[in-house]
Amino acid sequence: MKINAKKMSYEEVLKLPKLKHKKPLKPNGALCALVRVLVEPTLRKIKFSYTTERMELIGKDEPCLILMNHSSFTYMKLAYGIFYPKKTGFITSVDAMSGILGKFMRILGCSPTHKFVTDMSLLKDIEYMLKVNKTNVIMYPEAGYSLDGRTTTLPRKLGVLLKRLGVPVVT
Repeated sequence: MKINAKKMSYEEVLKLPKLKHKKPLKPNGALCALVRVLVEPTLRKIKFSYTTERMELIGKDEPCLILMNHSSFTYMKLAYGIFYPKKTGFITSVDAMSGILGKFMRILGCSPTHKFVTDMSLLKDIEYMLKVNKTNVIMYPEAGYSLDGRTTTLPRKLGVLLKRLGVPVVT
């Protein structure tokens, strides 16, 4: 099989269609409840449990930024198991937000970003989700899978982001 790959010039790259930016949606409560019901059997099957520490420091209606690492696509199920009934939005990669699944994820409160690049609109989206939509935001700052649960190097500017947002951070 022969693949004819053409190297694109800078001008050709600039002509590629750009994604139209959309403000994050507030998660649909009924849909979040439905997802929670659908993930319950999985959580029971794997005997999922968790403990919390110092969560009382976060106000009942106060949104927070949640930093997680993950090893599979079950992270969303686990997050719904932990944080339901609080509305929670996810920062996800653009490639996960395509087609009908992407529309479904937007209604659930997901906001897309490109991995490993500085995305200024993402910073504004996170602020919008926290301060206007009043939803928790789950972010995977490592932007990759952790197969053994250990962390990888975090972005250098993560601390600046956390300070700028001025909301509690949960790990």
